[in-house]
Amino acid sequence: MTLPPWAILRRLRRERGMTQAELAHGIVSQSMISHIEQGRIMPSEAVILKLADKVGMDGPFFVSEWRRWRKRSAVRRLIWKAVIDNRRSDVQTLAEQYDSVFTHYERWVYRAWVQVAEGSVLASEHALQHAWLDSLGAVESPAGAWKSQLDSSPCTQVEYWRIQAIEACTQERICLAVGRTAAAACWREKFRERTRKEEHNLVSTSTTP
Repeated sequence: MTLPPWAILRRLRRERGMTQAELAHGIVSQSMISHIEQGRIMPSEAVILKLADKVGMDGPFFVSEWRRWRKRSAVRRLIWKAVIDNRRSDVQTLAEQYDSVFTHYERWVYRAWVQVAEGSVLASEHALQHAWLDSLGAVESPAGAWKSQLDSSPCTQVEYWRIQAIEACTQERICLAVGRTAAAACWREKFRERTRKEEHNLVSTSTTP
């Protein structure tokens, strides 16, 4: 799997023996570099060009890579907002229209959410089973495995926790639909926990050119 641009930037910086402060000098703050390298924000194209020059990366190519990831992030934000607003048709439309940009795991999670929102509990459960099986070849819940490989996964930390929160929301709905209220409460708390982590990792995407 192709490394995301923030992981490439970190790797090139380390290969050149540069500290984050050295890379940041004259461009942005050291803390901003830290956020960029952790996949917490999408920097402006002006910043990307300056960073690329410092690490010896082709500027226009690096900008094009960030554009590709920025578009994917924009779609994920729309899906997240639609889930929070309980707009089933919007989630379904976006998930189908941009199916090719998602991981196997999140494709199944989005389908599961749509299916339980439609009242198809059994189909939703089956979709979540596919999500677990398709994630990194794991045979159990992918949360730990996928998080450990976040650098090579096509999502930022914010997006990771949003997708995990959508899974928890789906699980809660399934449990409520079949009368498992105690289990539903547990999944509701998992949703809140994952949403808190999403909010903790959410950093403004604006940078100073």
